[in-house]
Amino acid sequence: MIRNLIKVTFFPLFGRIKSKPKQRALPPLKSARVHLFAGTFTTEVAATDYALGLSGDTLAADLGNVAIGPDDIEIIFGAERIAAARPMFHFAGPVPATKANTYFMLSDRGYDAGHLTGGRVAYLGLCDVS
Repeated sequence: MIRNLIKVTFFPLFGRIKSKPKQRALPPLKSARVHLFAGTFTTEVAATDYALGLSGDTLAADLGNVAIGPDDIEIIFGAERIAAARPMFHFAGPVPATKANTYFMLSDRGYDAGHLTGGRVAYLGLCDVS
């Protein structure tokens, strides 16, 4: 009887009370490899604009019109940040030397490495960041 009273009282307010459905977890990345590019830009805003293709010249256009989403790229701007991030990059060969002030990490989503040459950036190689 009390149970029915609770149902009658709270059902109009809350509807059926159910547990929330479990959300499926996203599958893990298949690879911890990234393509690394280096370039020189005047400001961090200019580098971000170039990487995300907000206006003018874009990284996607320079790489042969590949589709680059905001989840596929990471921008490291400034000498201090690059110096802090460099130990994270594990290159198969010798570490390329560059005087660039911006690094772009592009996720390895099946890009053809032969086409990864840009006008404003230099391709440093494929590296493991695990």
